[in-house]
Amino acid sequence: LDKHYRIYTNPKATLSVYLTNASKTGRIKGLKLPGIKALHFVLPEWLDMNLELKEAYRTNPAIVFK
Repeated sequence: LDKHYRIYTNPKATLSVYLTNASKTGRIKGLKLPGIKALHFVLPEWLDMNLELKEAYRTNPAIVFK
């Protein structure tokens, strides 16, 4: 899909660049969890109208993602 990323040799840098570009173009969305500094990335169809994770994709329904 993004052939110009094959020039990167460090897997961590490659993943970071790929996720950033995919997030900017809207192919994936960043999901912030309370108390965690990092973002989790999800597909746009996994989110409902309030930009919260749908029940079907939660591992524990008691956890609320915002």
